Formats: sequence, C-alpha cells, structure tokens
Amino acid sequence: MPFSSSLNCAGGSQCQIKLGLNPSTPKHKELYDKCSMIQSASCFVYLKIDFNDQIIYISFQSSSSMTQSPHSFPMNLLQMNPDASIILRYTVKFNINDKNRTQLYIFLQCQHRDQCTEHLLNHFWPRFVSLRDRQSTFLILYPFLHPNTSNSIACFDDSLNQTVLCSKNETTCWALSNTPRKCLHNHLTEFIYSYNKAYDPHRLTDEDVHYTLICHANNCNNNETIDQISALAREFAENSWSLLRKNQTQISIANQFHGSSFKINIVSLHWNTDTLEYQIERDNQIWFESGPFFIHFNQTFYSSKPQEESIPMLPLYLIEQYQTNGTDVVFGSFDKLSLRWSYQMNANVCIWETSFKIFQDQAIILFEQYFPVDLDGMATGDVFSAFKDISTAFPRFKVSYNQTDQYLIDQLGHFTFLDTWDLNMRGIGLKNIFNGGLYSGNPLLLYNLTKIDSNILLSSLTNFMTNFQSRSPSLNYHFCCGLHGRIRQIDQSFSLSTILLASQNNEGINKIINHWGKLMLQYYGKEHVKDQKTFHNDFYVSKLGYYTDTGAYYWYNKESNLTYEETFIKLKQYHLTQQIPIQYYELDSYWYYKQNNNTGEHGGIKLYEPRPDVFPNGIENLQRTVLKTPLIVHHKYYSTDNLYQQKYQFINGTNGKVSLPIDQRFFNKIFSQIKQWGVEILIQDWLSSVYEDMPDSSYDVYTARQYHLHLAEGAKQAGIKLIYCMPLIPDILETLENTQVHYIRISDDYSTNINQWNIGRASMITWAIGVIPFKDTFWTTSIQPQSTYGNFTEPNIVLNALVALMSLGGVAISDKIGNTNSTIVNRLCRSDGVLFRPTRPATQWTLHF
Repeated sequence: MPFSSSLNCAGGSQCQIKLGLNPSTPKHKELYDKCSMIQSASCFVYLKIDFNDQIIYISFQSSSSMTQSPHSFPMNLLQMNPDASIILRYTVKFNINDKNRTQLYIFLQCQHRDQCTEHLLNHFWPRFVSLRDRQSTFLILYPFLHPNTSNSIACFDDSLNQTVLCSKNETTCWALSNTPRKCLHNHLTEFIYSYNKAYDPHRLTDEDVHYTLICHANNCNNNETIDQISALAREFAENSWSLLRKNQTQISIANQFHGSSFKINIVSLHWNTDTLEYQIERDNQIWFESGPFFIHFNQTFYSSKPQEESIPMLPLYLIEQYQTNGTDVVFGSFDKLSLRWSYQMNANVCIWETSFKIFQDQAIILFEQYFPVDLDGMATGDVFSAFKDISTAFPRFKVSYNQTDQYLIDQLGHFTFLDTWDLNMRGIGLKNIFNGGLYSGNPLLLYNLTKIDSNILLSSLTNFMTNFQSRSPSLNYHFCCGLHGRIRQIDQSFSLSTILLASQNNEGINKIINHWGKLMLQYYGKEHVKDQKTFHNDFYVSKLGYYTDTGAYYWYNKESNLTYEETFIKLKQYHLTQQIPIQYYELDSYWYYKQNNNTGEHGGIKLYEPRPDVFPNGIENLQRTVLKTPLIVHHKYYSTDNLYQQKYQFINGTNGKVSLPIDQRFFNKIFSQIKQWGVEILIQDWLSSVYEDMPDSSYDVYTARQYHLHLAEGAKQAGIKLIYCMPLIPDILETLENTQVHYIRISDDYSTNINQWNIGRASMITWAIGVIPFKDTFWTTSIQPQSTYGNFTEPNIVLNALVALMSLGGVAISDKIGNTNSTIVNRLCRSDGVLFRPTRPATQWTLHF
C-alpha cells in the first residue's frame, strides 16, 4: 500500500494526525483507509494531502497552520463557531499544478445550521466544487483519481438489496452503507464509502455526517471493513450531536428571552419574543413592520398569528430560539438569531427554522430559511397563478391594500421589475402596483423620495428559481419572500436566503445597485464579464453584426424564389460590394425541425439539424464558404415528440408543449455539434416557456435550476458563449451560477414595438450582476419594401442605433438587401466593423428617480 500504517498525533490536545506516504507517490492519487478510531471534541475536520511532500494532515482544530486559505486573507478560514458540532457535508478541492505542487484539500463542514461554507471556499478557490450527493461525488472525484478515464459512469443502483460480487473484469466497486454495491469495469480495486446517519443515504441532512473515504482492499465487498467504518462514523456523529444539544441547552433563551435589538451603522433590527414580531429601522424611522411567520405543508396553512390572517390557519409554535455569531468571507462578521418552529405545541420536532444574520461591518441583514425535515403537500395550487402565492414567508412585511397608507413602505419610491417587458420599473408604494411572482421584484429597491441616497434593497440570495418575492392575497397582500406556491415538496436540508442591503451616505440608486451586484458576484465567485481577459476582443461587443430574428426583414422571410441559403449568398455579396462591414451573422429559428413538422415560429425543437429546404448544404458549409464570419444560432425548448428521447433523458410536460432535457450528455452533444459548424454564441430563447408552458418544471426545487446548470456546463465544455432571451426574473438572477451567459436581451422583440429601445433601467440590473444588456435588432431605414410586418414604418432609426451602441451589447442591423443606410452604419463603426463603444452600458441617471 502506498500509505504507511503508522499514525502520529502532533499538537497534543489539538489533535493533528499525520499519515506518512511510502516513497513512491500513488499512481492515481489513491486514498487508503488506514486510520484507527478518531475521537475529538472539536468540530472542524480538515484534510490536506500533499503528494509532493508525501504527507497527509488530518486536523480537528482551527488553530493549525494548514487550515489557512492558500490565498492571503487576514481571517482564519476555519474560525471556530460555538454552535458548530455536527458535520453537515463534505467539500473537496483539488489543487492540481498549483505552484508545481499536487495537493488535495478536503474540508468536512460541520457548522450547524450555517450554509456559508460553500461560498466561503468558493471565494478562495474559484474552481471549488461542492459534492452534494453520491452520484455527483463519484462523477467529480473520479476524473481526478483516474484522469485518463471517462466520467460518465452510472455507478449505483438502489433497486437491489444485496452485495454484488465483482468479476475479474469488474474490479471497482461503488457502494453506500446498507445499500447495494455495484461493480465497475477495468479499474483498480477500490471501495468508495459514504455514510449518512439518516435512512436515506443519498440525502444530505442537517444533523448527520456524510463524507467519503476510499478504501483499497483485496475484496471491495468486504462487509467487515464497511461495518467498521460505519461504526466509526456513527459514533463520531452521535458524540458530536450530544455535545451540540448540551451547548444549545446552555444558550437557549426560549423561556427567558423577551427581545433583542441588533444595530448596524445604518439599519437596526428589533425582535420581540412576546409578540413574535420584528421591525427594521433606518434614519430613525420604521421602514418595515413584520407580518406573521407563515408556512404551508400537508395541504395546511400555519401561521404564528392565525388570528391576523385573512384565511383560516393553524398555529405555528416557536419552540426554541438562540443566538450565535460567526464570520462570512464575503459579508464579514455577523450576529445570528435563529428561531425553530413546530406545528405542535411542546413538540421537539422542528419543521422549519428561520434566522436573522445581522452583519457588523456592512449594512446587511440575511433572512435565512432552513428545512430540517422532508415536507410534503407544500403547493398552494397547480394553476399558473400559484406563482404569485408562496408556501413560506420570511421575511414578511406589512403593506397597505386599498386603504389609507398605514406604513412607511407605502410612501417609499420603488425600483424593480413590475411586469413582463416592463420599461417603467418605478413608482410609489407597493399596493395595487407590485404583485410579485414570475414577473415582479428581485431585486426590489425602496428609497426615500426626498433623500435619494436613503434606500434599502431586498433580493433573493440563493435558489433563484424557487425563491420569489410576492404579495399574496392569502397573506393580506403583505410583501413576502419565500418558496413559490407550486413547489410540491421540500427535501431535508434545503435552504434559501434573502439579502437586505441598506445604502450608505451618498450611495444613490445606481451605486446601491452596483454595490448589490458586486456582493452577489463575490458570493458566487463569479467574475464580471468586463473583467475577463477576452472582454475587449469579444466580437459581439466590439463589432457590427446582422440579425434575422423577430423584427428583422429576413425573419421567416427570404428573397422571392430563393432558398434561405441562396438569400444569404446574395446578402453576403451585397454587404461586400457596398462595404457594409458585417462581422457576424445570426441564424434564427427557421432552420431546424419543429413539433408536428411546423415550419413557422411556433413549436418546440424536434430535431436540431438544418432542414434541407432551408440550408441544403448545411450550416457548416454556409459558414465556411459563404459567410466566413462567426455564427450565432437560435435555440429554444424541445417538443414532446423530439427525436432524442430514446437516447437521452427528457421530462415531457403534462400539457404536451415542452420537453425539458435533463441529461448533461445531451447538452454536451448539442454544443459540440454546433461548435463544428462555426458557431461561437448560442441564443437560448423562449426561456419563459420553461415555467410558463411546462408546469412540471416548477413542482420541485431542482429541475429548473439544473436546466440552467446543464446549459452552462455544455457551453463551457465547447467554448461557446450564451445569450439569454425572453428571460423571466428568476432566469436573470440564475446567471450568477452560469459563467457562460455573457449577454441578456432585456428588450421586447423589435417587430413593431417602437418603444423596445427603452432599456436604461433594466440595464442597471443585468450589468450589476456581470452580464451585458442589449436591445433587439433594428432597421437603418424607415421602410423595408415587401416586409412581413405590413405597413410598419420605423420612426426612431437614429435612436435605436444609438441605444444599441450605448448598451454595450450586440449592435446588429437587419435590413433588406439594398436597403441599408450607410450613413447610419458609418456612425456606428469603423470601416472594418469595429464599433465606437463606451466602457459601460448607458443606464438611467439616479436624478431621474
């Protein structure tokens, strides 16, 4: 075995175990199980495997030197937390070729009811990955342990309940405690073990240990080894849990605590235990007064104050509250007040936990919801309007409705999305204006009309596809943040957070929006597009293009008696002879096969291949022999009769409109395919259909988010950038988890909508979170003969061109052959197509609010 069998404990009571490696470095970086029982009263477990120095460090204390981040930072990465006693999950970081050293960092997170570790690690190590379940664990770990092998193995099967004996050709085994082992082909003998004290081993929980050990033995199905490791893990978990309950008993203040105030330099939070109410104050005024805590599950409504609700509800009981403190690497030091709730009086079963995190160094409050158990029957309805309802409400603030203004919030100005393709985005008060759901809010900025730099912003911080802002009729039209009303069930350990950010002096609306965006980018470890090395060489940002999407002359329209391919040949020749320096072309949705063989715009994708009646010689030939520029292609949702379902996994919507691919291999195939055609950017259009036309995607907290992540990973592997088009509010925020979305079209379709140029306010949001906004295509002459838009005349030629240029996004004309105004073109770009651009998008001036 590569590891020596000796164990050395260094550091006395602060136990740090060093395992020496034999002189030869493991060929595949294997980890061997040679540890005896490990006991420690401390929490943090930190492993550092240095393959160059041939040493493995296992530390249980935050004071040892190897717990420091690889990057300089004044704070200890693993600062002790008095409320931390249970390992919640493990996270792994591989540092490959970091200063010519090969190291593996494993951090077993145990901070009870604290979800900060993941983004904390991500801040220090941008390539950090979180291992959430056994399948992703195997698929992420395996390429590092065996870099020359495939990572697409489906390595477990829960349908069996027996030990699988591997044959000579099946030398690798994957298993979990009390679940079947499954053999894999042609790899070294190894047993990957994962233990969770819960009865669902694939699920991460709040009070259980879940980690991975790798054991090489002659027989990977050695049940004695499995039982021994399982006993160690169980004892460690149970000992730690006992310690935690003891600590909580000492700090519990449920019977003594009557209230508390947390003061930041700008805002204050006041909590009253007797009334179960809280207030948020700034500038010596109460900006927000809380409504009752609310949750819906088992088809039943629960409220901390049922008597104040507009519909019948059962009581929600506060069974415990306690205070802790800690440090967040992005937001800084915080005080935390946690509240545990039950639907039964004097019950020890907590079904929901809410907490306030009040930060000391920034004017930030986080509102966190945590679910320690599985909850079913959460949906308030299956109809589309249920998006405006929510099944949990925290925070919840009172707003007047059809009556005299009762609260300060009714008199504040607001800046937020108010409806689909809303251009105004502002008003006074929320009553009768702000409805929430898919089309309103997130972020919501409220500001003092007489003091513009006195403002507060509220936004989802996590789980954007399910964490909504709303004013539900069933909750007295209060402003609420929480799970939207179509979620049917929640799995144990799910959480979501809302951030409140208050402005500093002289921090007006543009500045607070940019401040919020910077924090969000830091939280997700994402680089702003303007800071990327390739930004200034991006052809979509720097050069003139040509579009054929909605509003363009050649959208589902071609030259008489010509195919689309022949039309493009003629179009390219026109641009060359007239010296119109087009540097890229966009191919819209007319070229691929659609549902029921529809040749119009409607219907999902049936087969993502060029139709022979459109491009008889294919798109690759068009790009290489005719256009000779980068291509942008259109992509939308798939149809329920698509031809890929026998090979790849899809979810077909029950209404028969949309089929959602959920197989990463499929996305990889599509992006690899179009890369060969000369495509550099893909337009992911009709994003709204994922929720609007496919109810099934909104019934759980995973499907819609995974769709975005699959898109991102497929595009990343192929080196293709993404344009998001027709996004809903959750889609816009979800770009924070998607490194490939560089641009968002925030205007409506060009078509006959003469006001779609008005994007200055929406641009503030997308640019703040690191994505380039832009408006749709435009004509350079007022009239395009024989267009498919009837007698439409464009009255704002120069305005459209100028806004497109100043947006920093795509500047793409769409005229008929022979109808481009060269004067307009020459004012946009140089003779080689390089645009005259600003350094940032034009946005609304703060004074205009």
